[in-house]
Amino acid sequence: MKKFTILLASLAVMASSVPAFAGKDRIITVGELPAVAQQFVQTHFKAVEVSYAKVDEELFDKDYKVVFVNGSKVEFAKDGAWKEVDCKYGEVPAAIVPQQIRDYVAKNYPDRKSAAFLGVYECGIHEFITNYIVPQDNANRCDTRWFMLGDSERWKIQVKGLQPLCFRIWPYGEEDLEGKEHAHELPERDFINLNIDSNIHGVGGNDGWGAQTMKPYTIDGNRSYRYGFIMEYMDKTE
Repeated sequence: MKKFTILLASLAVMASSVPAFAGKDRIITVGELPAVAQQFVQTHFKAVEVSYAKVDEELFDKDYKVVFVNGSKVEFAKDGAWKEVDCKYGEVPAAIVPQQIRDYVAKNYPDRKSAAFLGVYECGIHEFITNYIVPQDNANRCDTRWFMLGDSERWKIQVKGLQPLCFRIWPYGEEDLEGKEHAHELPERDFINLNIDSNIHGVGGNDGWGAQTMKPYTIDGNRSYRYGFIMEYMDKTE
């Protein structure tokens, strides 16, 4: 089992609850790591300079640790399999994050974001949305600092929040959800439907999908809210 720690992340998957005992630490070169560990470093931390590597040799076991100049650390077992990745000052490589965590991070709501990592993500609009069995509101992202839309080769629209924002993007309109029973019934329009909010209502269902949203995650529709953002258009063809 693996363990992650990342700046402002709220989920850690623990590798083991067995305490580690001090052994005999020895500084080594990256070339002295097991082949599997060397490949991991080359694949996922190729652009990061290694500060040092060491081996901790115990009576019946050994493990390895690699520390990078940016503060990231990776621990490996005797056979070279990674045990822990600590990226307090950077991003955990997306490829090593379990799929179930990546799926959860893909969308989040005020009462469904405890496992959502703060980071920089990139995807196409069809990967951004969630096609539920019955079409409904989907794909929201909370606590967003900035986001960018566009064709990377020609134009971009960047939105920077004056405070954290909620936003979602669909290739169809709000009215297209009405009366649809299956995702394949949704049309693909010739526009992008972008919604930017200060905050949104939580989804509820903490003890079953019939449960109402808890009060801290409920939006009062009888009061006004103020929020701001800066929208910048960039066109490389001009």
